[in-house]
Amino acid sequence: MPWETAWDSGMDQSRCYAICVGKQTSMDWFKQEVQRAIRRKQEIPSFRVLIVLLPDAREIDVDVFPELTTWVDFRNLDHSYAFHVLVCGVKGIPPGPPPKPRMETTDTWTGMIAEVRLRELQQFKQGKLIDDSVAQEFQRIILKKAWLDIDETKG
Repeated sequence: MPWETAWDSGMDQSRCYAICVGKQTSMDWFKQEVQRAIRRKQEIPSFRVLIVLLPDAREIDVDVFPELTTWVDFRNLDHSYAFHVLVCGVKGIPPGPPPKPRMETTDTWTGMIAEVRLRELQQFKQGKLIDDSVAQEFQRIILKKAWLDIDETKG
């Protein structure tokens, strides 16, 4: 199929691969993608594979794939740390502790989280790690979520 050729071409040009898992994700597809990424990692040891567990993701046995070391878990409440791990995984550096949010720029916790996420998104764009259209969509999602959370705190 033409899309499979494009997919393989994209994989050949990338330095890392994020496999996102949500509630509707087929475990067969997930395992197939992990195996494909592991084969690529065997060919190119510096290739990074990131498993991203979205907020609604089911439980996944992480021990099934011991070759993978970067798991980004958005299922807990600390999404800022999950974004930190994701950024570090894409960059190929150990996560360590997350950076401290700057309190002076925003007066709400939601605003600080959105600011950190938008800053990280800008770094992805500058590093040409994601396409502009993907960045715009994530920016829209981040801002929408921040505005909804701020409105809920006001009553």
